[in-house]
Amino acid sequence: MKPTQLAIAGCIVSALTVLPGASAAVRKCVVQKSTPASYTWNFQQEAGQIFKEVRFDAAQARRHAEELKGFAEHADAPGWRTDAEQLNEISSEVDNIGSHICRLEAIRRVTAPWQQKAIDHIAVDLRLLADNTQDAISFGQAHREALWMPTYQEYLDNLYAQSRNLERSVDMAIHGESD
Repeated sequence: MKPTQLAIAGCIVSALTVLPGASAAVRKCVVQKSTPASYTWNFQQEAGQIFKEVRFDAAQARRHAEELKGFAEHADAPGWRTDAEQLNEISSEVDNIGSHICRLEAIRRVTAPWQQKAIDHIAVDLRLLADNTQDAISFGQAHREALWMPTYQEYLDNLYAQSRNLERSVDMAIHGESD
């Protein structure tokens, strides 16, 4: 199996949706049994590659959150349908990152200490982004005609801030830095 197939096979991921009553994504990572090839695999290098993949998804999520903020700053904002599309995109990015985090958590014990710390930071930032995404979705579904309300604006601000935090954490992981 190729490393990407292992990552996909090793994770069961429930996607965030914008369906009524949807809750934050629940992820269950299933650890694969060791194979003879896994004893010679460079897991630190794999983690570095996964960080780069997560970076792409995190940047996409930030761009969608930035787009939402832009909509909110205009009196003639497009409305819930357009916001829901952007929130769905963020949900998709969160789900993609969740799959990557699942693999990182599966190989965590064989990564460098600084990579382990980076994995922890990224996982926390992802959880907050997922929660903020769900909050914005829930509020928007319940108040489709009142997206101007301060509560919704705060959700969008939080989304943007969390997506930036996630992006920064991944950047630090790519460059081998850790707090």
